[in-house]
Amino acid sequence: MMEVYEEESLFCSECTEDPGLKNKIRQHGINGLCNVCEEEAEYAVRFDQLADWLERIWREWFHIGAERPVFYSDSDKPEYEQVGDEPELLIGEIIQCKVEEEDVTKSLIELMSRGDQYEVMQGGEPLVDDCQLYQKRKLDHAEGEERWNNFVLDLKHHTRYFNSRAIELFDKLFTNLNEIRVPEISMDVPLPIQGRIDAGKLVVREFEPGSLAVFRARKVGNSVTQSEIIKSPDTELSNPPDRLAAEGRMNPKGISYFYGAADRETCVAELRPSISEKIISSEFELIEPIRLLDLTLLSRAHHQRIESMFDDDYLDRLVHMQLLRQLHWLIAQPVLDGDEFEYLPTQAMSEYLARRTSPRVDGIIFKSVQREGGQNIVLFPHVLRNENHSAIDFMIEDSAIRIKPNTLVVHEVARIEHNFKDRKIVDGKPEMLPEDDFCDDDGWGYH
Repeated sequence: MMEVYEEESLFCSECTEDPGLKNKIRQHGINGLCNVCEEEAEYAVRFDQLADWLERIWREWFHIGAERPVFYSDSDKPEYEQVGDEPELLIGEIIQCKVEEEDVTKSLIELMSRGDQYEVMQGGEPLVDDCQLYQKRKLDHAEGEERWNNFVLDLKHHTRYFNSRAIELFDKLFTNLNEIRVPEISMDVPLPIQGRIDAGKLVVREFEPGSLAVFRARKVGNSVTQSEIIKSPDTELSNPPDRLAAEGRMNPKGISYFYGAADRETCVAELRPSISEKIISSEFELIEPIRLLDLTLLSRAHHQRIESMFDDDYLDRLVHMQLLRQLHWLIAQPVLDGDEFEYLPTQAMSEYLARRTSPRVDGIIFKSVQREGGQNIVLFPHVLRNENHSAIDFMIEDSAIRIKPNTLVVHEVARIEHNFKDRKIVDGKPEMLPEDDFCDDDGWGYH
């Protein structure tokens, strides 16, 4: 026979495995005999208090499951099935009760629904209906994007050089950065080859000498420049001195970063050359270990575990996890010539990664916007040749990277190809394409 727990019945902190609920009970609980485990408890709350906490979570995060059409082989007319889970199962997962879970969840549902009678009489829906299935709402990608946009506006138009809000945002985004990895996958999950190769990888990747090839290229304006590069490729093809460093996606003017690519074709394409222009490229090799943040992995990576829906900052942490997954898309957008103002957010992020992470990151890997499938590699000043830097704290004995002998190649651009993404006009607006919005099985939505 089912045990019925009343409003004044007590539920103790030791009867749940959910860390957020356990802490919440310890914050608000009293001493007393727990009616669930029947043990004297140091911290326990009444069932009506626990039901109130659950009701707030339920109203914010759960909705009645949608109907989806299902076609059977013997009919061309769809039948509709509801998507979701039974409320008793969902509430059980939220509270993670150690004992008598069925009795506890049913009693809590009764208490959560105690005020439903009037609402139902007025034509409304009951809060929890045993005859319905429910789904947890998905986080809208706009919630993370809005937080990023607010940061960008603040950096551009309010406080630039001593922006505490920017540091606060990056502190939250990059918490436990060295532990974030692409999740392991089941062999039953259909994924592309690349997804399987990346499974289990840390997003901060360590490269030993000889394990990473980096290519860098430079436009050749005339024969004199070409001769200088061929004569001294180690200096002429490396990152420029600080005084000659132009504004870049990751660096402000006057601070020299090393911009390269994982293959020769990408580093040439990134220069956006014109027909008949000449370019010289070369391969560089590592001579010291480096640590690179691979932004291409972030959209599929797991950030810090969100422990509990009872945590006061649960939504805030979800939004930051979502923003972390969107980050690569946000920073890899093309920037038109003359609009380098748009580089401010990524420059701030790069400086944070180079100076405030521990152990610090030496560079970034991100996708090329000029070549499909290409990857760019940016190295920060603290691992580059010291003669190109003016700041004392950048001084190192030697660069972590050097040019590889006999790898110079001169390219003359013979043809340029363009790929287009076509959109029809629907209801006066360009149509959305499938790749514009993505939402994974966990409910994370992003561009």
